[in-house]
Amino acid sequence: MSMKPVDIRNSTFRIKFKGYDPAQVQSYLDSIANEMQELLQENSELKVRIKLLEEKLSEFQEMEQELKSALIMAQKNAQSIVENAKKEAAVILEKAKIEALSATKEAVLERDRLKEEIKSLKKKRWEIIQSFKGELEYFLRVIEREVKENE
Repeated sequence: MSMKPVDIRNSTFRIKFKGYDPAQVQSYLDSIANEMQELLQENSELKVRIKLLEEKLSEFQEMEQELKSALIMAQKNAQSIVENAKKEAAVILEKAKIEALSATKEAVLERDRLKEEIKSLKKKRWEIIQSFKGELEYFLRVIEREVKENE
């Protein structure tokens, strides 16, 4: 049975000989009814407040879940970026190695070509020197003959 403050206020009792003072009983009942009214009002306000707090809690829980999801997504994205960067670095490094090997091969080929050219030029120089030497010896003989004839 649920009692309300109005039920307490409207309560009536039979009057008996040597019973309680009706005015005092009514005053006490009014006081209980007032207290009960205040408690019911406070209870009602607390229920409203609990409902509001539960709604806020629900919102915060949703926000927390969204933040967790965003954090997980950010971590996955960061990990993906790092992995992609490592892959790109490996590709760049491999390409640089290939280019360095190619450049080294080209440099070796150019060095060998230059050595051959130097060798060829030295041979040509030797041939020119020998040719000049032959011509100088010829001119020297001609001069010696001329000197002998003029003597």
